[in-house]
Amino acid sequence: MRIFIAIELDNALKEDIYKKVCLIKEKSLKGNFTKKDNLHITIRFLGEIDNHEVDRVKGAMEQAAEKIKPFDITLGQLGKFDRGNSCILWSGVDKGLGHMKSVFHMLDEELFLQKFKKEYRPFKPHITLGREVVLDCPLKTVSQEIGIDKMGMTVEKITLMESIRRQGQLIYIPIFRSHFIK
Repeated sequence: MRIFIAIELDNALKEDIYKKVCLIKEKSLKGNFTKKDNLHITIRFLGEIDNHEVDRVKGAMEQAAEKIKPFDITLGQLGKFDRGNSCILWSGVDKGLGHMKSVFHMLDEELFLQKFKKEYRPFKPHITLGREVVLDCPLKTVSQEIGIDKMGMTVEKITLMESIRRQGQLIYIPIFRSHFIK
């Protein structure tokens, strides 16, 4: 099974972000834009693991969640990862970035104790808005016009997600949640 650990966005934030995605789509020549139900922030991608390893992942999530209190985040400006003539378009985290990095490091440490490899790439929390995007104007112009920054929510849990394809569509299914201490 192909899995990752994420922060699920609350329904109000998903709705607000998706409206912005639709505006971005209008300002793009092409792109594969994220469906509303797939909007999230990936904390740790684990990829293909066996079913028997899932319990170890759940254990690591529980151990990490016991050390974390709920915190607020707000989104930052749009950003992009260039991929040739197109890009992956995303919105980063502004307020709460330090908390997000703490969640990542605690989770990475707990996963390591459960015999998973450490993640050595820098952690850059973001919400992927579209892939293979070609904008018809500069990113800065799009970012200013749609105003995605300052939208936010309270983060209260981490979620284990399974990534599957159904009828050619990518779907993320929550399979386990670890709530932070109050």
